[in-house]
Amino acid sequence: MFLQVNKSDTDSYLRSKYPDVENILYLPPSFSTVVSYLKVDFSSSTFGRTFYHLLLNREITTYFSNLTATRFNRLGTDLFPTIASVEFFCFKIIVEDYIKATSGMFRGRTSRRNYLSKLNVAKENWMLRRKMRLNCVCV
Repeated sequence: MFLQVNKSDTDSYLRSKYPDVENILYLPPSFSTVVSYLKVDFSSSTFGRTFYHLLLNREITTYFSNLTATRFNRLGTDLFPTIASVEFFCFKIIVEDYIKATSGMFRGRTSRRNYLSKLNVAKENWMLRRKMRLNCVCV
């Protein structure tokens, strides 16, 4: 579950409010848009509204849980310096999940290999177009 909170006195507050929580991970400020998208609304019980909520929640939690302490301390400056880098990370999670789910439908080894080859080319083209669009200064 993702909550957007201030860092001051957060550990003690969260531990008193949620005693079963094992780890508290602090995401960099660039994750604010994603956190607001994934935020739990307890009043209307809308946790996990869509497949993408669950997918992103699971993958982001897994990613940050697997970071070493040294790498985790560099988060704010190195790994996700901008909102665009976070969006790219989330899009990549969704695309990879789609590829994994759809490639499993092919029974033949050759047809699966051809499908994956075409998807990888399409993914490279998508990333290149996205990079060009973000670097473009439009008037």
